[in-house]
Amino acid sequence: MFLNEISYRMNKDYPFFAWVFTLLIGPFLWIMFEVMYNGEKMGSMFQVFPVCFMMGLFLSLPVLFITVLVFMFFQNTKVSKFNIKLSLMILGVLGVLITFKIMGGFLSIPLTIFYSVATVISYIISNSKLDKLNSSEKIQQYDSLANN
Repeated sequence: MFLNEISYRMNKDYPFFAWVFTLLIGPFLWIMFEVMYNGEKMGSMFQVFPVCFMMGLFLSLPVLFITVLVFMFFQNTKVSKFNIKLSLMILGVLGVLITFKIMGGFLSIPLTIFYSVATVISYIISNSKLDKLNSSEKIQQYDSLANN
């Protein structure tokens, strides 16, 4: 094992940040589209935002659970941060596609598009900076490697 491999790990809250950002950005993108291209009134469209957020919260819980399990699995492997983010992003988009396919309805296609875009944006901008272990932990790990 190299010191850099054991000195850094992804933020454990990364899937939750991405999930919340997706729940916030998805309805916002849809509302902006409706206002700009279909002439809907801004005030009336933002009244549906809480409903979209709550429905998204409820309907996305199974995908969040699976995403957290996959993320925990990756944390115990030597998979790169980029590959972890890419895998979770693909899993999130697949979750959106499956959820809206099951739900159906006349809004399923546009909402699938907006929530998928929101998922990609969320996984890119989410708090994915690396957590640094403190210096004493690094020294202990280095000493244990040197003794082996």
